[in-house]
Amino acid sequence: MPMNIIEQSATNIVNGIKTQKHTCLEVANAFIERIEAVNPELNAIHQFDPERIRDEARAADEKITAGKLLGKLHGLPISIKNTCYVEGFICDKGCKGLHDSHNQANATVVQQLLNEGAIILGLTNVPELLASYETDNLIYGRTNNPYDKTKIAGGSSGGEAALLAAGGSPLGLGSDAGGSVRQPAHCTGIAAHKPTHGLIPLSGCIPNDDIGIIRDILDFGPMARHIDDLRLAMSVLQRYDESDPASVVAPPAFDIYQSVDIKNCRIAYFTDNGIVAADAETDQTIESLMQQLRDAGAQVTKARPKLIEKSFEILWEVLFWVGDGGKTWQDIIANFEASPLLKQFVANASKRDFTVIETRNRLNSIDSLKHALNDFMQDYDVLICPVAARPAIDHGKTHDHIEEFAYSTTFNLTGSPATVVNAGFSQSGLPIGVQIVGKHFADGMTLGVGEIIQKLVAIPPIPMLNTQS
Repeated sequence: MPMNIIEQSATNIVNGIKTQKHTCLEVANAFIERIEAVNPELNAIHQFDPERIRDEARAADEKITAGKLLGKLHGLPISIKNTCYVEGFICDKGCKGLHDSHNQANATVVQQLLNEGAIILGLTNVPELLASYETDNLIYGRTNNPYDKTKIAGGSSGGEAALLAAGGSPLGLGSDAGGSVRQPAHCTGIAAHKPTHGLIPLSGCIPNDDIGIIRDILDFGPMARHIDDLRLAMSVLQRYDESDPASVVAPPAFDIYQSVDIKNCRIAYFTDNGIVAADAETDQTIESLMQQLRDAGAQVTKARPKLIEKSFEILWEVLFWVGDGGKTWQDIIANFEASPLLKQFVANASKRDFTVIETRNRLNSIDSLKHALNDFMQDYDVLICPVAARPAIDHGKTHDHIEEFAYSTTFNLTGSPATVVNAGFSQSGLPIGVQIVGKHFADGMTLGVGEIIQKLVAIPPIPMLNTQS
């Protein structure tokens, strides 16, 4: 029996379009129908216009009929996190203070996707100003986890993850400054990739490109159910952009499609980062996966890099909360009505007040952390660890448990590539992801190991939505 279009990988869908197994319009209609079925329960996507999508799909079919050169993503429906400029859409990061009018230009990453023939389904939901690991705001409302609507879908790319997991989109673009593509992937059972810092241009961020020190930890990253689709997206998104001060040129040996022989793979792993230990189910899931990798021939060692226990106090307390007793954030939210999640964020920021010297010392320690991880990785090909200390938690609780998400923030500070794939499920049926970290520019390696894990564990089927309220 042939697979339903929404169950297929983005790679297979594009191949099917190009070989005329299905038309762009047939593909568009499949995802339109799925969004119309699931979005009322998930609230994952907004500014969704079925007729615009169908018109663009018809135009894409006409190009095929005319024999025109086709891009890597020709006719593929995609979804974009509400975090960068997209022409014709209201891009506001879920913030009333930025909710103005339709944008007149595209971020570099968006233009790259469109240049290859992608069709935008809509923008996916975020927490206000991306300031939470839960997705909720006063403009668009709360996003629910497709496995259990009482649980978070993660943040800040929570809408993107929920939509992908539920089969409403085959490929999405998120952003990650503290785990924001990885933690939602963990919560919803999908795959995501935070690239080596600088590989994907940041030009076109909202509200402007002058994002200061946060640029040093921020990356756009692809999200999908299938690892192959993360590779496909990276082949489109990765480029040098002279307008982005953080942009880098990949070395000649860089290969996003790198093949990995698990029998020659040296893997380190840990389940306790020295901040919050993983819960029993997460620990058992990772231990079971490590045994599977040993059985497959990998050399697996339980070991943890030095200094990662400092990650939370560096990134959250200084870079996100600023360390000025909340003054910066209080000044920001004085100009608009803030959501409850953002108010919680600012309340936590108000408890952190450092001297200039203390702040400087913490920022200086970022380089010490980078050196420690570089030294550690000389003996290993990848490092595997939790994405968060436990599976998705209840709505409204993330700001009470921020430290649990520090497993991800470490690798924003180091700029390392990190791929997330599903490794299993809790007894209550919630996904548990693992994070695969590599050396700089070893994105192909982390994706390759992720592909091996997907084959060992199996990609979760599209979930039947939980109807409990």
